[in-house]
Amino acid sequence: MTLWTAVVPVKAWSSAKSRLGVPGDVRAELAQALTLDTLDVLTFHPAIARVIVVTADDAVGLEARARGCAVLAEEPAADPLNDAVRQGCASVTGDGPTVVVPADLAYLSGLVLESTLAALAEVGKAHVPDLDGTGTTLLAAPSASAIDPHYGVGSSALHSAAGFARLEPVDPRARADIDAVGDLAHDPAWVPGPHVAEILARLERAVG
Repeated sequence: MTLWTAVVPVKAWSSAKSRLGVPGDVRAELAQALTLDTLDVLTFHPAIARVIVVTADDAVGLEARARGCAVLAEEPAADPLNDAVRQGCASVTGDGPTVVVPADLAYLSGLVLESTLAALAEVGKAHVPDLDGTGTTLLAAPSASAIDPHYGVGSSALHSAAGFARLEPVDPRARADIDAVGDLAHDPAWVPGPHVAEILARLERAVG
């Protein structure tokens, strides 16, 4: 079994997920829930040897450390997301297999992660496109130094051009990042992580 280092860039919860279209307090709470569910999946998975969180948010760092993650204080940068990924990858001990995992995969589970990592390990340098097919969720390479991130608009095409094979035939839950409230209403059989599920249940009770 390939042992991976997972690099997780996390934006400050108070300013994350601005496109969700919900009140700021709910948005921050949901961003936190997405992050915690993601970190819980990663830190408990036997294929993940180490989790490195890169963030400028002290609250994120506190929760990450409580889960055994290494935490790097995000350095100011003109391209915050991609530079945070580079910062995290530069700290990977031994320059071994590395996967970048966004903190907004609401339907990521241990089994989904396991099958996706196995597929990534077979390909080498690869990326998982989002459900729209234009963005990127996971980005992986056999060595951290080979990670060349191009997250942002049209990132799937950019990653393909940079030599990261497009790995589309994976569990679609590994492609389901959350940018809008509607993204939390995919297949009804999909179950979000417990922190996200708790918020959604509370919101449903409030509406009902």
